Amino acid sequence: MIIFRQLEKSLESWRSSTPRRPLLLRGARQVGKSHLVRTWGARSFGADHVIELNLEEFENYRIIFEKDSDVSRIASELRFLFGRDVVEPNTLLFIDEIQACPKAITTLRYFFERMPEIPVIAAGSLIDFVLEETGFPVGRVDTLVVPPLSFFEFLAAGEKAHYIDVMKNFSPLSDQTLHIPEQAHSELLLELKKYFRIGGMPEAVASFSANRDYHAVSRVHARLVNAYFDDFSKYSKKADWDLLLRVFTQAPHIVGNTKVQYTHFDRETRSYKIKRALSLLFRANLLTPIYHSSAKLPPLQLGTKKEVFKLLFLDIGLMQHMLGFDWGSVAVDDPLSEIANGRLAEQFVGQEFLAKDSRETFGELYYYVRQKKGSDVEVDYLREISKTIIPIEVKSGHRGTLKSLTWYLENHRSQHGLILSQRNITVQDELTWLPLYLAAVL
Repeated sequence: MIIFRQLEKSLESWRSSTPRRPLLLRGARQVGKSHLVRTWGARSFGADHVIELNLEEFENYRIIFEKDSDVSRIASELRFLFGRDVVEPNTLLFIDEIQACPKAITTLRYFFERMPEIPVIAAGSLIDFVLEETGFPVGRVDTLVVPPLSFFEFLAAGEKAHYIDVMKNFSPLSDQTLHIPEQAHSELLLELKKYFRIGGMPEAVASFSANRDYHAVSRVHARLVNAYFDDFSKYSKKADWDLLLRVFTQAPHIVGNTKVQYTHFDRETRSYKIKRALSLLFRANLLTPIYHSSAKLPPLQLGTKKEVFKLLFLDIGLMQHMLGFDWGSVAVDDPLSEIANGRLAEQFVGQEFLAKDSRETFGELYYYVRQKKGSDVEVDYLREISKTIIPIEVKSGHRGTLKSLTWYLENHRSQHGLILSQRNITVQDELTWLPLYLAAVL
């Protein structure tokens, strides 16, 4: 199954860039990095002009890089192995699972310095676990973060791409005339419910597309989670792999909490160890922090307190699997924003924001929290839209439940608030209700 990714546009820009540095694709295992390069590479260079090395699967390829960093020698050995010259025009060198050979990561800089005419793309999982040992060739290598499939990409994979063109150019502050036809709105909510359960891991999406079987999807999720556990034991040299496993396993239960406390993970383990495990999982893109910001004007970074944060998990499908969520308990008319106490809806929105922002690094996410006895305030997300800070709530959508959003609007310089729910587009004074599936346009 060929799945189109929006990041193909970024690869095209990279190909024509000057100077063109080697490109390192980062992201969790099985988010589709290899599929992205193969699909785009075959289309842009031709299948016969893509030379692929998998350094995890084939040890003899690792030996080529471990001898030294002489890229002329490396190119010569590759010519003998593949019968093709990597310096031929219109030939792409793709080094997959590069984390299995740290020396190959170091060698990327020499391709740029000594053979810049060769287009080189590398990809790997948990690369940051390895970079702690080797360092990163700053200034000589470009990076691109690959997230799981977004909801729009999920729709395209399910042959419902016709909805995307209507929605993708919608501006929530300047264009309030768009109204999704009720039939389309109902169908999109049904597709979104599927996405909550399947998620954006390409193998899970392909499995459901082929079999329409949620049990088969659950088996894919279980296999992927076990693969992450195996990776922790292979690549975590400085961090306690058992602690990484415990933090990763507990994280789905903490998504949606007002503020992360290290005791949420383990009351017996010192906080600095948990902080280090979280830092590694953040850099490996398996978990993402959502930071508190008190900024009243952009940029949001200026009001950030890094010690105050919430959590976002890698993928909503994996998250609901690890929660052991019982979909049989969900009635047909249950609001998506209330399933699993709202955790899945908040995860979905953050995941969509990351997918939209993803380029060289995942964009930072922000929220607002004010903890005061008798008058706590929490706004789920803050976004910079049209050079202003917009507070966003992920709710069932009733005005009476929006006390925090109302307080924020009254005490900050925001003139408008957004509520993501199951309601179709509705504007009332300073508030706009948007369907959850429009999170991608914010």
